[in-house]
Amino acid sequence: MKSLFAAALVASSAVATNFAVLLAGSTSYKNYRHQADVSHVYQILKKQGVHPDNIVHMAYDDIANNPENPIKGTLINEPLGPNVYEAGSIDYRGKNVSKTNFFGALLGDKHMASGKVLNSGPDDNIFVYMSDHGIPGVFMMPGKGANPELSVTGDDVIWEDELIHTIKKMHDNHRYKKMVIFVEACFSGSYFTKLQDWNVYAMTASNKYLTSKADFCFEDAKLTKTITDQDSCLSDLFSYNWMSKVE
Repeated sequence: MKSLFAAALVASSAVATNFAVLLAGSTSYKNYRHQADVSHVYQILKKQGVHPDNIVHMAYDDIANNPENPIKGTLINEPLGPNVYEAGSIDYRGKNVSKTNFFGALLGDKHMASGKVLNSGPDDNIFVYMSDHGIPGVFMMPGKGANPELSVTGDDVIWEDELIHTIKKMHDNHRYKKMVIFVEACFSGSYFTKLQDWNVYAMTASNKYLTSKADFCFEDAKLTKTITDQDSCLSDLFSYNWMSKVE
């Protein structure tokens, strides 16, 4: 796994630059793990040498300072782990965590997105990480992320066809040389059934038939030696496994 992740970030030429888009799609304290996952990835990327200016970080940001959080101003992604929360790293928060801004950031489209976008080109590498709930063919976004059982509409979720269309457009517009996408969501293998030979590697937490798994929940959610978060999970199994191998 370490070699795979490194391959996504190694410059392919002297002029190549590494970029990333990180998306936490859920809201509410019971979904603590998704924003913790994404914040942890942000910290890993910085340690790997990706410049913060080249990372777009999207998170609703309702967890770190939530009244339910036993340690305000923190997100901890593993038992007794460090605080990975960095408020200043978040580029899109609240209602700005939308699929329009997500796609606009990937495409480098400043008219489509309301804020920061990737300034990538044909020699560059892009890493995309997405963490939230999912159902077959659908990645949830704020408004549905906490309640995936609710009816799904086009405005509040990312559909497979939309994601594939965006990847193809990025390829056709020469937005990257190599792109790697990791997705933490149930049924996330269903998001890439139409992926073609566009020099993109996609790895998902589950196939198109199975759910993904949360990790370090309830009595195992040890924030410190004396504080345990009984109301949430700190991480997701797939994400914790690959992150723990690249640090």
